[in-house]
Amino acid sequence: MIKEKIQFPVTKEMIAKGAYWILMKFNADKFHRALDSAKRDKFGGYLERWMNKIFEKPFFDTFLKNKKYSIIYDDLIYKDLKLKTAPDVLGLKIGENLIQFGKYKDQWEHFDGMPKIEIKTYRKDHNVATTNASQTADYYIFLQADLDTDYLKTIFSDNFYDDANYQEITKNWKSLESLFENNSNVLTEIEKPNNKLEKFNVELLSVMSHEKWIQLSKIAKGAVKVSGEIIKPPEKPYYFKNIEENISMHWRTNKKPLGKRNLNDLILDDDKKKYLMPVFENEEKLDRSNGLIADITGSSNTTIYFSIDNSFKLNDKKYKKGNYKIYFVLLDRTAGIDEHCALKDSVVLFDEREKLLEDFDSIFKKEIKDT
Repeated sequence: MIKEKIQFPVTKEMIAKGAYWILMKFNADKFHRALDSAKRDKFGGYLERWMNKIFEKPFFDTFLKNKKYSIIYDDLIYKDLKLKTAPDVLGLKIGENLIQFGKYKDQWEHFDGMPKIEIKTYRKDHNVATTNASQTADYYIFLQADLDTDYLKTIFSDNFYDDANYQEITKNWKSLESLFENNSNVLTEIEKPNNKLEKFNVELLSVMSHEKWIQLSKIAKGAVKVSGEIIKPPEKPYYFKNIEENISMHWRTNKKPLGKRNLNDLILDDDKKKYLMPVFENEEKLDRSNGLIADITGSSNTTIYFSIDNSFKLNDKKYKKGNYKIYFVLLDRTAGIDEHCALKDSVVLFDEREKLLEDFDSIFKKEIKDT
């Protein structure tokens, strides 16, 4: 079923406010600053890591625009040596009244029956969605940001974009013309930077329940460290990257056929390798009860070749029957934590936003009834 598109624009004011909050956090929260990076980056690197926080409130403002309640979002800054224990949504708000999902008593205590919600934002060019295996929630909200890579330019003042700097730099280049030939690799024509975003949208990919996320994803274990030294590197699963017709019936590696397999339940994992698979669906109504049987005619670590007599869907895109090859790429993880991993394009197929809204509406109606 086609879902309504939930999307909102990222504004300069939104980015500026987010950067201000992150600077407050950077100055106050030395614990998380050190935890986030072994290099202990200065503010620039820290700013980039926390910037996705700015999308949480605008998303819910858009998602709940026709509701009589809003969310209480977590923009609290935690003290040194205090781990973040609260979920991303602390409750609902009706006017000035708060419906708490939990409370702080040395640490966050979540109330029974109230939903735990985590929000994850990924760039459009990300291929894999991940969540911390130890940070479980009832709902995972996956957002996708199609945003200029230099979006932080919007926090600079108008003085930054004054012509003086540009003119001084290009004037210096002009004086150096005698040092290089016309076929040099030196760029001399570069557009003046401006304070305008070309890409600035964030959209909802999926609201997944804990059960669906666990069913779809696979755990990739983090690095094992002893006294700060890595003694076992993190697991790096292979993830699906592309599919194309195998018109020439060519195998780029030694042919290792696996025989007849059901693509609906194709597991390629072994003790050393894990695969993040796309979601296959049978397009032909008469054969759906038998799964989606294909002949795996060849395989390697990064390529699977198969022949299929049915039309099918892969991550909701339609393909006709024929011969295909699918490619996998190694996910270069450096994480020191265990993570649930799945293809980002697959989460769309498991959207349960209606279930989350039903939970919110039920909490709201009970509050209204009790008051």
